[in-house]
Amino acid sequence: MSRLLNLLGGFLFISCLALCCTKEEGKILTGRDLLGVWVDFDHPADTLIIYRNGDNLELFDNSMAFRAHPDVKKAKASFTSVIRLKNNGIDIATNKSRNKQPEYREFNFRWLQKGTRFRIAADSFRPYLNSEGGELTYRRVE
Repeated sequence: MSRLLNLLGGFLFISCLALCCTKEEGKILTGRDLLGVWVDFDHPADTLIIYRNGDNLELFDNSMAFRAHPDVKKAKASFTSVIRLKNNGIDIATNKSRNKQPEYREFNFRWLQKGTRFRIAADSFRPYLNSEGGELTYRRVE
């Protein structure tokens, strides 16, 4: 009986190790934790809205730059990006087009507090910014 318990315990231990250690570098995650509205920690007038659009995870940059545009209906596509969250960062396609596949670029992304606060490269979805190495911090709007 004790041998059976030892075998079972060993099997459970190895199974747990296998499940915990099978992170693949670059693996695409679901992004479920990102869905919702996020506010820029340092610039509370700037928000991000992250939502599902079919199979895509999309990020809408509802920033002052968008809201100050003279024709927001025409500008909305320019402020919407397709994103893929990965273990080691985030892929963002800012050149969204209905006629072709998105062209992704990889950027730094890290959770400060999973599901409630993250930090991302400042130029990741705002390619017009020249802020190499700069980061923005966002918190979830409850």
